Parts: sequence; structure tokens; C-alpha cells
Amino acid sequence: MTKIEKDVPLVESYEERRNRLIEKFGKNRLRFLRSSLDLIQNCDIVEVFFSKDNPLTVTNEELIFLEEEDKLTTERYFVDYKLKEYYKNIKDWSSRWVREPFQTDTQVKRLLKDLHKTKQMKNVSNLSITSEKVLDKEVNCLMKDDSYKHYPLRVVRFNGMYDWTSLSWSDKIKIVHKVYFEIVESLTPEQLETSEVHLERRK
Repeated sequence: MTKIEKDVPLVESYEERRNRLIEKFGKNRLRFLRSSLDLIQNCDIVEVFFSKDNPLTVTNEELIFLEEEDKLTTERYFVDYKLKEYYKNIKDWSSRWVREPFQTDTQVKRLLKDLHKTKQMKNVSNLSITSEKVLDKEVNCLMKDDSYKHYPLRVVRFNGMYDWTSLSWSDKIKIVHKVYFEIVESLTPEQLETSEVHLERRK
């Protein structure tokens, strides 16, 4: 599991952080990393850019930066709702739970927009949009023997199905967004050149 880097001031201005990151990664590489994160957060076909055969190649330090930047630039939400659908094979309506964990602000808005656009919203019930931070908070649960135990809210609400406490940020991104990472000790000149080419293509 990656850890947020230490030895960084708890409070630093935008300019201080910008200068620190430029010194660490260089202007072009920093732009590439932020552009890649923007795709992860906002693009609905991001798996096309960072597939298993063409992963996002980063150093461990850069992966830590992406996690840190993600937490600074977006909230993550867990969306779940019941969707009523008509099944031709049984000629009847049936409901199923739809669950979308670790969604960004943009993705939540896109999901709601799509439900309205496809006129499925009228078949949606029990819609819940909960901050991932809230789901990580522990709640006091009454046990069968009348004792109390603390469990994360997500474990209580989803019976442990989405207990991702042991997963790293990159693991969650891979599961939710189908984005693959390749972690290397250092980047070769060819890899740096490739990232600059990709950056130019994204403009």
C-alpha cells in the first residue's frame, strides 16, 4: 500500500507546492501526470488509454503523487440504487442493486445524467450517494450477545462486500476504472519521451 509522502509541510501555499513538484518531477512530467489523473477522474473510456497492454508507467514516488493529487482535487463517492427492469424472458419486471464505488464528482454527475437521459430514473429507488470518507468511519454495532463492537459503516451497510481497507489507491483505481499501472524504479529516456508525445496528443 502506498503512503502519502512525509517531510512535506502540513500547510503550504499553492505556489510552494507547485514549485516543490516542478523541482521533483520537472514541468513536462508534472503536466503529464496531472493530465493522466484528469483522464482517470473524468474520462468515461479511460481504460482505452491505460490498458493491460499499455499501462500507465510511473515510479513509486509518482504514484504517491497521483494518490495525493486525487485526494486534493476530488471527493470520492459510493453510489448505490435499486433499478427496476423489464425482462422479456419472464415477461415481468424485476429489481436489482446497482453499486458504483469510488466515483468522482464528475462520474456521479454523468451517471445521474445518463439515468435521466435514458429515462431510467423513474425506475430507480433507494438512491444513495455517500462519501467514501463517511463509509470509512466506524459505527457502534449491537451484537447478538448484547455487546458492542466498532465496524466501518461500509462493512455494516454492505456486509463486508466493499471492505477495501487493505487495498491501495492504485488497486481501487484498477478495479473501478479498469486502469493498469506499471511501477518502475526509474524512468528511461524513452519512457520520458513517450510521455511527452502522449501529452502533446492530448492537447
